[in-house]
Order: sequence, then structure tokens, then C-alpha cells
Amino acid sequence: MPRFISAVVTLLLAGWSFDATAQDANRVRAMNAVSDLARAHRERTETLRHMETVQRDRARADDRIRRNAERDSRSMRRFDR
Repeated sequence: MPRFISAVVTLLLAGWSFDATAQDANRVRAMNAVSDLARAHRERTETLRHMETVQRDRARADDRIRRNAERDSRSMRRFDR
């Protein structure tokens, strides 16, 4: 009888340890998924900031070209008189 009880206790402990190992693995997978989502969000934010910078620089360059063209146009009219 003591062998039977020790066998049952051993099986229960083994079953519990497998379950705990599975829970740990699930927890690790969940943490990895959260980490991947956070990294993807940071990368997306960085990409959007870069796109914003490029668009701002392009708009600034276009504005500078427009202002220079207006200035040159005024200068040309002045010299045409």
C-alpha cells in the first residue's frame, strides 16, 4: 500500500510539474508576443516620425523654391522697366 500511495503522489507531482512547465512556456510565449508587439509599435512610430521629417523637409524646400521664384520674378520685373 505505501508503494501505491507513493506512486500516486509521484504521478500527481509529475503531472503538476508538466502543467507548471506548460504554464511557464505559455507565459514565455505571451511575454514574447507582447515584446514583439511593442517592438513593432516602436518601429512603426519611428517610421512615421521619419516620414514626417521627410515631408516637412520637402515642404520647406518647395516653399524655399517658391519664395526664390517670386523674388526672382520681382527682380526681373524691376529690371524690365
